[in-house]
Order: sequence, then C-alpha cells, then structure tokens
Amino acid sequence: MNQQTNDSGPPPMFFRDILGQERVLTYLKTAWRVGRLAHAYLFLGPEGVGKASVARALAAALNCAQPLPEHDACGTCPSCRRMAAGTHPDFLVIAPEPSKTQIGIEKIRDFRRLTAYPPLGGGWRVALIKPAEALTAQSDAAANALLKTLEEPPEHNLIILAATVEGDLLPTVVSRCQKLPFAPLPAALIAQELARCRGLAPAQAALVAALSGGSLGRALAMDPEELLNQRRQVLADLEQMAQGSVTAVLEWAGRLAKARPDKSRPELDHFLA
Repeated sequence: MNQQTNDSGPPPMFFRDILGQERVLTYLKTAWRVGRLAHAYLFLGPEGVGKASVARALAAALNCAQPLPEHDACGTCPSCRRMAAGTHPDFLVIAPEPSKTQIGIEKIRDFRRLTAYPPLGGGWRVALIKPAEALTAQSDAAANALLKTLEEPPEHNLIILAATVEGDLLPTVVSRCQKLPFAPLPAALIAQELARCRGLAPAQAALVAALSGGSLGRALAMDPEELLNQRRQVLADLEQMAQGSVTAVLEWAGRLAKARPDKSRPELDHFLA
C-alpha cells in the first residue's frame, strides 16, 4: 500500500481547495456533520476531475483535531500537517505496482489485517483504492477478497473506490458502496485554473480547456504550444484542400478519424473555433 502520491504538483488537501464538484462536497460534508457517513463510497467519473483529491480532503477533515465551522480540516494541526506531508498513517492509497494493471490480492489482504486494529491516530482510517478497475483487471481475486471487509466493515474504517467505468467492477462490490457521481469540470473553470497555476494566456488556456474533456488532470498534462501547432496545421490542411477535390477532403477526414476515433470530431470543432 502506498501513501499519498503527488502526480502533478501539490494536490488539494482540503475541501476548500477542490475545483468544482460542489454537489459531492455538500453531500459528504452533510453526511459527516450528521454522523451518516457510509462505510464505503464509489467515486465514479472521468479521470482527472478530483476523485482522489476529494478522498484526501475527506480523510483530512475526518482526522482533523480542530475542524473549521464550515466542516473542513484546519490545515495546521498535527494530523493536517501529516496529510500535507504524505505521511499520515491512517490515509492509505491502494493501487497497482508501477507497470502493473492489477491490484495484487496481497495488498487487499494486508489492508484487511490492518482493519482488525483501531486507526493509529484515534480517528478514521481512510483507504483510497484507485483505479478500482484494477481490482478486476486480470482476475477477480482482489475484488473478492475486499468483499468480506465491505460486508462487515470495521468501525472507523472508510473505503473509497475511485473508478471511471462502473461496468468494469464486480456488481457485488458496487452494490456494497454508496455511489457518488463526479461530473466533468466546466471548460471555463479549467481555463481559469490553467491561467492561475501555469500562467497560460487566455487563448491558450481556453484551447487546452476545450480539448480536456472536462478533466483538469488531462489539461495539466497537455502541451499548449503543441496544441496550437496542431491547430495551425489543421487550418493549413483545410485551406489547401479547399483548392482540391472532395475525395482529398474525405481521405484527410478518414485519416483524422482513424488516428483519434473517439475524439476527432470534438477536437476538430475546437481547432476550427
């Protein structure tokens, strides 16, 4: 099991730092306030929209020694400092080993053994399993091992599964979790964040955000200069083909669709905007 990971700069640690997902945050804060948290959640939505960040923020809030009136972690107590440093003993990330697609059954067994003991900090133990599809990537063994814990959850242990495709999970696992859908982020919100954290010009930020599919993670991984060059090339190709035959245009469109079958139409729309 891994502690927190840092994929692209310091990740959000608190509810107040989360971009978008207001409905999810309101739901979790309310459940926490009234003492009605589920023992397991399935965070379901596209990659890069904040599922892992919300899991971190929830773990920080549940273990904070001095939570704020708005139901968020304080950010300064020892527990919050350990969360920020990635060393909190009660926040676990269960993920495949590097270069692997399957979460090994031993990781789930280790976690199950750990749940026999109270959380080390005296608060909540929060386990983030991501991507949850990795429980069944090659076999169902890890998912079946997790079922026992989902069926008889130990007190003050919270399991969060982060997944993109519900159909890739065992129905028996899904049925034992409270599903929370995560929506794609608005392009305008992503553009604002790109301008803030990467200093992109408005035109660059808008183009990257439009092509991100609502995923901040994907947007942060994009090269704006490369995208602008691609846009210039597309426009140049179209201008050249305007002087040619319909057959040439159809051949070019076919090549584009073959290269990016799931994205060619929306990306072309944005390139031409």
